[in-house]
Amino acid sequence: MTHQTIYPSILYAGTPVVLAVSRNEGSTPNVTPISSAWWLEWNCVLGFDTHSKYRTEF
Repeated sequence: MTHQTIYPSILYAGTPVVLAVSRNEGSTPNVTPISSAWWLEWNCVLGFDTHSKYRTEF
C-alpha cells in the first residue's frame, strides 16, 4: 500500500469534543473538557479553563 502526502490550503477538522484525563497526586482521575481547539497552519492550539487543574499538569 502506498501513500501520498497532501498539502491542502486549509485544514478543517470540524468541532472536536474532547475530554482530557490525567491523574491527581492520589491517583484519582482528573477529567476536564477542552474548551476549544483550532489550527494555525500545521499546529493545533488547545484551550483549557483557566481554573482547570489539568492545565497546570499538562
